Amino acid sequence: VFIPCNLYWKVCRMFDCVGRGKERGYVPKRKMKIDYRALYEGDMPEVRHMFARVVFDTVYPSTGEVKS
Repeated sequence: VFIPCNLYWKVCRMFDCVGRGKERGYVPKRKMKIDYRALYEGDMPEVRHMFARVVFDTVYPSTGEVKS
């Protein structure tokens, strides 16, 4: 599979925090709303947040049932 170099580096940046921990100046996202402009512009915190939501929703799908 051929992956363009600039795309490779963007993906590396996305997962770079996994090995090193939090980035300098990291501020956790408080809002649940998606910032589509930031996502379109490739804002790394927004991209990471959306990727985490997709992975979390895939691993722990919502069944709509409430367990007591």
